[in-house]
Amino acid sequence: MKNKNDLKLVVVALIQNEQGEILFQKRSDTEFPAEDGRWELPGGGVEEGEIFEEALRRECREEIGVDVEIGKELPWVSETSHLNKDGKEIRFAVHCFVCLIKSGEVKPSNEEVAEIKWLKYSDIAGLRVPENNRKFVELFIASAK
Repeated sequence: MKNKNDLKLVVVALIQNEQGEILFQKRSDTEFPAEDGRWELPGGGVEEGEIFEEALRRECREEIGVDVEIGKELPWVSETSHLNKDGKEIRFAVHCFVCLIKSGEVKPSNEEVAEIKWLKYSDIAGLRVPENNRKFVELFIASAK
């Protein structure tokens, strides 16, 4: 789904376990080759006619095999762009929601996810994690204090 500024709308889930670790997935991405192998929060594009919450529930079921309860949206929207496999720049507006797992077993469940890990904030420093995902985690940590 695109908005009036021709940004592709994306939603991601920040899911924390009882040990304080955040769920990250390793992308397997042929559409955006430079993003392949990056560790990021689960989520994806909002389809035409979907609201953010519907899209996030669908993406979490498709990518990591769980149903989520969606909580608050973090107070920052990331605008970014990536080159697709044809060299065309695609712009994105990324919204992050704090979520809880309601049911299901966390596992990579489609071709877009190569691996899943629960990571402490200190663990992501050495990984290929998009800067906006780092900022979402920092905002979450700051709001929990």
